[in-house]
Amino acid sequence: MRLEEDQVQFGQWLSTLGNGTLRILEPRPMINGVDDLIEVPSECVVEPKGELIDNVFGEQLDQDTSMTAILCLTNVSANEINAHILRKIALEEREYLSCDSYTLDPNDNFDPPIEHLNSVEAPGLPPHRLTLKKGAVVMLLRNVDLRAGMCNGTRLKVVQLHDHTIDVEILSGKHRGEPLLPDLTRHRDLHGHNTRHAGNFHLPAHRTATYAKKPSYAGIKIYNTLPEDLKTNSPQNLKKELRTWLQERPFYSMEEFFNWRDNA
Repeated sequence: MRLEEDQVQFGQWLSTLGNGTLRILEPRPMINGVDDLIEVPSECVVEPKGELIDNVFGEQLDQDTSMTAILCLTNVSANEINAHILRKIALEEREYLSCDSYTLDPNDNFDPPIEHLNSVEAPGLPPHRLTLKKGAVVMLLRNVDLRAGMCNGTRLKVVQLHDHTIDVEILSGKHRGEPLLPDLTRHRDLHGHNTRHAGNFHLPAHRTATYAKKPSYAGIKIYNTLPEDLKTNSPQNLKKELRTWLQERPFYSMEEFFNWRDNA
């Protein structure tokens, strides 16, 4: 592979910068108490911020962005650039709010207001107010299923927005283009026998307790535990019927819920 002349020069400039041997041609006054300043080549400077985004992602954001990213020094800068990119997507946005709560310690007088919890933006946690659009790029913050490529740091593209969930597809790796969905296989898909639980979803085998806590695994287990008359409802009626069923049977633990048939 041949490099262009400007690429060779830029590589040499990066090497001297990293080695600390980059010469400053003329003395400069101290700025904010710092005198070891360097001069960045003009071709590496992009102003304003919108021009940087256009150079990296394209003016219409219609190109493949799976292998493109802008590195930021601070979370504040990253949030500003993310908001700018989101505004460039010419689709209707949707806003999702977190539900923050805490358990009071009887021996502790610390009682923070909910507004304070909503204002916390710690690394690794989603913000309280999350604004998304179809086509936006997001990142997975938890290890969900390593074999399926669902791990911390996986870049995803928003495909569809729902009331409480979003549909996304994986943008990189060997699972690129695949939807981020659990493998929902029913028992009747594995065999032709008309068994009692043929309509239930198949739970994949696992060896650790951590795997059983995955939302995809726990969700299947919860669904399979529901009574058959509930599971035969249409998606539109299931929510209403399920609320009524739970109001008539207040469960105080997940163990009590999974064993509700024994106490019926």
